[in-house]
Amino acid sequence: GTEERGTHRHPIPMCAESSSSSSSSASSSAIITHIGDENPNVGDFTLCTRPDKSISTVRWSPKSDILSVSSWDRRVYVFEIDREMERSQELLRLEYDAAVLDSAFSLDGRTLFTCGVDARVRAFDVETGECVSVLAEHTKPVRNVRVDASNGSVLSASWDQRVRVWDVRGRSVAHTLELPERVYCMDARGEDLLLGLANRRLHAYNLRRLDVPLIESFSMLNYQTRSVALFHDCKGFAVGSVEGRCSIQH
Repeated sequence: GTEERGTHRHPIPMCAESSSSSSSSASSSAIITHIGDENPNVGDFTLCTRPDKSISTVRWSPKSDILSVSSWDRRVYVFEIDREMERSQELLRLEYDAAVLDSAFSLDGRTLFTCGVDARVRAFDVETGECVSVLAEHTKPVRNVRVDASNGSVLSASWDQRVRVWDVRGRSVAHTLELPERVYCMDARGEDLLLGLANRRLHAYNLRRLDVPLIESFSMLNYQTRSVALFHDCKGFAVGSVEGRCSIQH
């Protein structure tokens, strides 16, 4: 296998499948299309280092102004952000033999979990950049990694049609969720887990009862699901697709 090369509540509501020709939706759902490229945010600034290829994900540390940027250039960049001075400093650069698709910080912000095309989930010490463990091995690329906010366990979602829950301390699999399709995107918040699968499928679970899905539905959008995000109160969610549109369901 490839190794790292170095370091430098509330149930979620179900939305029935809609046909591609449908142009109306219930009042609890909406499809949003953004037009224009003007940045409305004040105080934005460019980071000191730019990846050589497309960025796959950007994640904030829960404990500090530390930012991780994973990229298709086979690297993860870790920055410290000075908001007052509007500047950044590159702290770490983690290099791989394959594209990196996602990253997630531990609850204390000291560990960064990464995943990608090499089908593994690695854990890095944020301070030293040392790879402290290889948690997960899937049979196909791992698209997403998340940390359960209630107990610190790590969730990995893969194109091998599995989501695995990992006990970080024991470095063992606590649960494996078998799915009917590849996982293209994932979000976890509170006790809720939301998955966007191939063929526009949407599945949702309670993290304490992964054997029983809360939702088995389809995206309102017409093309491949690109991203999913749960509301902070878990009473709804957003779905983005490759067609450049976003649906809101609550």
